[in-house]
Amino acid sequence: MSKKQTEPTSFTDEFENASNGPVGLHRGKKSALARLYPYLAAAIVTVLLALCVWGIWSGEMKTLFSSHSNSTSTSASSTTSSSINSASSSSSTSTTSGTTASGQSSNTTSAAKSSSASTASINYSAQIIVYNDNGISGFAGNKASILKSAGYTNVSAENYPDQPRPETNAIWYTGASNAATAKAIASQLGISTVIQQSTSLAATIEVIYVSQ
Repeated sequence: MSKKQTEPTSFTDEFENASNGPVGLHRGKKSALARLYPYLAAAIVTVLLALCVWGIWSGEMKTLFSSHSNSTSTSASSTTSSSINSASSSSSTSTTSGTTASGQSSNTTSAAKSSSASTASINYSAQIIVYNDNGISGFAGNKASILKSAGYTNVSAENYPDQPRPETNAIWYTGASNAATAKAIASQLGISTVIQQSTSLAATIEVIYVSQ
């Protein structure tokens, strides 16, 4: 009995479907980049992991995060401080302006009152004698003229009488009420010694020159 040979049945599989392009075992060759991609990806992951491990081990990772945190905190603190300082400066400027204006007004008023009181206490009609005991002719008259030009109306010039005299140029006066006038005359003539006398004098105020 002879075996009947059968023809193989013709069929189309996925490898022979030319209309869909090469697939399966019939795909074309991959490019060099496509073949290297897995290795590159693995290398990058390995490097990143190594960096992370090194950062944790050396403490650099912690330092990096700490620096970032401190930078953010410092920036916020600086902004807040700036705002507070700006507001404080504004308030201080306003307060200082008010205080300055008030202080200037008060000082001006006080100075005016002091000047008025000082002027009122000087007696320009007080009797004044300018004595000359330094031997220079006309010296007392010149000083008397200075006082007259300053507004004093009762001034005379004489030679110093034969009696005890001060050791330096001086101004003698009687009565506490004449102290301001005596000091004003001393300032006018450049004399530093001003003494109140308990005994009576030839004039209310005596200016005694024993030297130039």
